[in-house]
Order: sequence, then C-alpha cells, then structure tokens
Amino acid sequence: MKALPLDVKSSPPYTVPLRWFALAPPMLALAGLLLFFEGPTAVLSRWTPAALALTHVTALGFMGSVMLGASVQVLPVLAGAVWPPVMFRWHALPALWGAGVSLLVASFLWPNRTLTVAAAILLAGTLAVFLSLAFLALASARNPAGGDLRRALVGFSLTALLGLGLLAQREGIWLADHFAWVSWHVVSAWSVWGLGLVAAIAYAVVPMFQLTPPYPEKFRARWGRLLWLLPFSVAAAMGWGARAAEAVAVLGALILVPPFAVQTLQLQARSKRPRHDATWKLWRVAMGSALVAPLLALLAAGDVLSPWWVGVTVFWGGFAAVICGMWVKILPFLTWLHLQQRPGRQGFPPTMLRITPEVQADRLWQGHGITTVLLLAGLLLPEPLIRLAGLAVLACAVQMGYILWLAVRTYRHWPQTVPPQTEANPSPR
Repeated sequence: MKALPLDVKSSPPYTVPLRWFALAPPMLALAGLLLFFEGPTAVLSRWTPAALALTHVTALGFMGSVMLGASVQVLPVLAGAVWPPVMFRWHALPALWGAGVSLLVASFLWPNRTLTVAAAILLAGTLAVFLSLAFLALASARNPAGGDLRRALVGFSLTALLGLGLLAQREGIWLADHFAWVSWHVVSAWSVWGLGLVAAIAYAVVPMFQLTPPYPEKFRARWGRLLWLLPFSVAAAMGWGARAAEAVAVLGALILVPPFAVQTLQLQARSKRPRHDATWKLWRVAMGSALVAPLLALLAAGDVLSPWWVGVTVFWGGFAAVICGMWVKILPFLTWLHLQQRPGRQGFPPTMLRITPEVQADRLWQGHGITTVLLLAGLLLPEPLIRLAGLAVLACAVQMGYILWLAVRTYRHWPQTVPPQTEANPSPR
C-alpha cells in the first residue's frame, strides 16, 4: 500500500474552484430559509413542493457546487488531467449553474412550465460544457485516480440525464413509471456520483489530512467498479415496477455502500494525529451515516419509518458532513499552496491553522452536530423544531461563508495584512 502522489504544481488558478465553492454558502442558506418558512410542510411527504425544492437546493445547489469545484481542483492534481484553457476563462459557468438551480427550486415551489424549461436549459447546458471539458481533460489520465474520477463523472452524467427525464415526465412531455425512474435517479446520485466522487477524493485526502495509512489498493480497484452494480440492478428491476426498483435499490445499498464506510473508519482508528480535529469528527459522522442510511431506507421502504430520516441521514449526516470536514482543510490548504507558489514572495506564507483557526473549524463542527439533532428530532415535534433546524442550517451557511472569506482575505492581502513567517520549516501547518 502506498499513498497517492499529488501533483500540486498542476493546481488550477486559485479563483477557479473557489467560484464554485462560493455558491455553497448561499445555496445552503436558501435551504435553511426554506425550512424556516415552510416549517412542517417540508416533512409531510417527500413529494410536497417544499420537500422537492429542499432536496434539490441541497443536492444540486449546495452539494453539487462543491463537488463540481472539487472536480476542477482534483482532476489535474490527482489524475494528472489537463484542463483545456477555456475552463479557466469561462468565469460565468458557476453563475449559470447557480441560476439554473435557483430556477429549478422556484419551479418546484411555484409550478410553471417556463421556469422548468429555463432551469433545464441552464443546468443541462452548464453540465454539457463542464462534463465535455472534464472528459476531454481525463482522456490522457492513466492512473487509478483517473479511473475513479471518470466513473464518478459518468455517474453524474447518468444522474443528470435521469433528472431531465423526470422533469419531462413532470411536464407531461412523455409518460413512464415515474416512481421507478425516481428510484433509479436517486440511486445513481447517491452511489456512483456522490459516493463515487467522495471515495475518489478520500483515497488521497484521508491519509493526507488525517494521517492514516492509505486505502488498500485491492479495495480501491474493486469497490468503485462494484458500486456500478447498484444503478444497473435498479435499471433492470424497473421492468417489474416501482416497488421492485425500490427494493433492489435498498438491498443493493445495504450490500455495496457499507464497505467503504467500514474501511474509512478502520483507517481513521489508526490515525497518527495526537488529537482528533473537526475534520476527523465530521468524517466519522459521515461514515456512520453511510452505515445507518441503508438500514433506515429499508425501514422506510416497509413504511415503518419516514423517508425524512433517510434524507437527513444521507444529505446532512453524510454528504454535508464530508463537505464541512473538507471545507476547513481544503480552503486553507489551497490558500497556503498558492501563496507558497506566488512568484517573488518573501518569507513563508501563514500556516493552515492561521488561515482557518481551529476555533472556526470547531464552530462549524458543533453547528453541524446541533443541526443534525434538530433535523432528526423535527419529525417528532415538527413545530417548532423544523423551523429551528432551518435557523441552524442558516447558521452553518454563515459559518462556511466566514471561513471562505478568511481564506480569500488572506490570499488577497498577504503579506500586507498577515506578517510572513520567518521559521525555516515551510509546512502548511
């Protein structure tokens, strides 16, 4: 076993991934406002306008923006991919994505074909450009990370196509078993896109930032491919109807999702860090959620449990925990890295802990935990806990925005406002 090599000199310009990351706090804030103003309506059913809007502003607006920004960063660094120069010049791409997500959310809250069509055009167009450039960049990548990232982006392509199909069904453009297609769409988003990208990045960042042994090479080589059995199996089961597709999705998740979580937890248990920081804790929460979510989905499929708890566990307990955990590491690391490489610099740039103080990371970790409790308890006492959960989500968005601002401020003003260090060790920490 060996750690993945990182080609940090191939990092894209500092502002390119940050334009995508900058969408995350306002999108998360929008999710918090939806919860606050809609209140218990958001948990009545997964099919209410409020629930659909909340799901997509979280999955596409918050998670999707961060994941696309992370892809911009890791393709060259992990896979050795070479982005076409146009990727660094099309500054409007993240803005178009944000506008498309906003229109889609509005179309769920206030059904209108014009809104739906406009959202579909913006989102499909943005993704077509982004994915075309990404696959072009990955064409020359031959290392294992390139294969992991390529599979994740293919998963995103499948998820997006299924989402467009569901929008067409919603507008009556064509008829199909809508609920079976929903199962296929959800499984693809959760597994080969979401979890696939998390795993591709985790293979590098978990050993790097949490000082763990690397992931076993055999596990890496096999698990990512096996994960594709999940959407394929659901697609095959759709011929027997929505209930069969849902059953296959749940059973497949029970088998295929936990191995990655168990492997990550085992590595974290062997961390060489003298103390557990916010990132370590948030990844533990995320991996615990990945273990619990398939069990909750099984109970929800049998009408024993509300799907709300499944959604909270997957979106907030799982993916949001990973994003928050990496937010307090990647932002200061990228800032330190680009300051380190700045031409003509004098002295060493501030360490990661000076760019993002540990107290700020702890506040995000604590806010995430409080929000998780409120979201889960909201089903037991929807009023007022759901509205309080909305305020907690909003507070997390503000904290993420503040951490981003600290990083960007340091990058723009160092060494004018941050005295350069004089010690001999140029470590990021």
